[in-house]
Amino acid sequence: MFEVCTKLFFLGDSKFKKDVGKEVLEAYAHHHPLEFEEFFNTRFALDLLQEGYGPIMKRSDEIFEYIQVALQYMVDRPSSMELFHTLQIEVLRIICERPGPKLCAMLSKLLNLYPQCIPGGNLQSVFCQQLIQSIRKFHCEGEENDEILEFVEQVTKTSGMLQCVWRMNMAIILPSLKELFIVISSPEEENNAPSNALASVVQYVPLELMDAVVRNITNDKNVSDAQILTAISRMLDWLSWPLVKNIDKWIISLMKGVVAVKRVHILMKVTLKKTEQVFSNLFYPIVREGALSVLSYILLSYEQSPEAFHKLLHQIPQLISSLSQEDSDSGRACLAEISELIHCLIFRFSGFPDLYEPVLEALKFPVCCDDPEAVQSFPIDDETTAAFWFSGAQSGLVATIQFDENQTMSSEVYTTEREVAPNANRLVLSP
Repeated sequence: MFEVCTKLFFLGDSKFKKDVGKEVLEAYAHHHPLEFEEFFNTRFALDLLQEGYGPIMKRSDEIFEYIQVALQYMVDRPSSMELFHTLQIEVLRIICERPGPKLCAMLSKLLNLYPQCIPGGNLQSVFCQQLIQSIRKFHCEGEENDEILEFVEQVTKTSGMLQCVWRMNMAIILPSLKELFIVISSPEEENNAPSNALASVVQYVPLELMDAVVRNITNDKNVSDAQILTAISRMLDWLSWPLVKNIDKWIISLMKGVVAVKRVHILMKVTLKKTEQVFSNLFYPIVREGALSVLSYILLSYEQSPEAFHKLLHQIPQLISSLSQEDSDSGRACLAEISELIHCLIFRFSGFPDLYEPVLEALKFPVCCDDPEAVQSFPIDDETTAAFWFSGAQSGLVATIQFDENQTMSSEVYTTEREVAPNANRLVLSP
């Protein structure tokens, strides 16, 4: 009977026959556990995963669905330990074949239902490393919205397998992150660059590990400037990946770590290279929050020249118009924060009234210039310091504008860890 049901399950020429085969198989397995244990043995499971079933390919949906159905009646059987050990080896073998997102999503479903199939012992670290290598190859083949959404869902399920393993064994996280850094810091041809799907991995890494991970990277003398530059550049690409958390926190933490070890030139290069790309994410609500945090940090940190800020001037009016018409909480919050950021940067890099006029017109701010009378219109304390707090973007930075007795303006940007004069004026700028 089990053979007949299995044949119907796989080879039935209609959905009705396939469903009947599945239901009868479940009923007989439930009422005849000893016979089913003898039927669904280790050899049969291996044959399904290594050879398939007749015309049904070994990596087809039907094979994994059948195994999931069968395992629910094998969990408590005496032979289950041998069966699950065999399945662990096969799961690792499949991951080493660099499967695509669809197959990985099916594996994820199997492992979520039956964590006994997750490779154990030392194989767990290998499994996570190979899974990261598989995700780096993921690319969405379709261009339709439904195809893109399906791809994102498959990637999310795939990266969820890492979370399952990490929950079981926290010691596996650091070797996994080391593998991830190797992948994103390695020079690759443009058409062979690691997939942005790797962004989905970061959300499962506990934030309490962030400082230690960043220190290990930035203080490692074997990690070159080129590797760090490549890694940060690719992490900035991740900002366009939807529905993940904490990417901005990891990027900013790594950038701060780079500054702490006096490798600021890396940050300068990546800022000029990626500022426009990061800015473009602000047009899309689903990825806006993280992009705004990172944009605020890199622009307020880039004190050498206005070049990075000026790269964005031609896009800012379009963004302001788009946010104003969006009529959403996300749009309004972004508009307020980007307005504060722009105003701080205009004061920081004064002396370009012609360049700034279209931007200020879009924001409906009065045009700012070096006119002493205009400067005096802002309240200045006894120490001639006005501190502008950029409050909304979690950047941890303060921009200060200072005036001497000749009303010549200078400015400085520093982290909020530094004390500001207690009697300094703190202005929150808004449109």
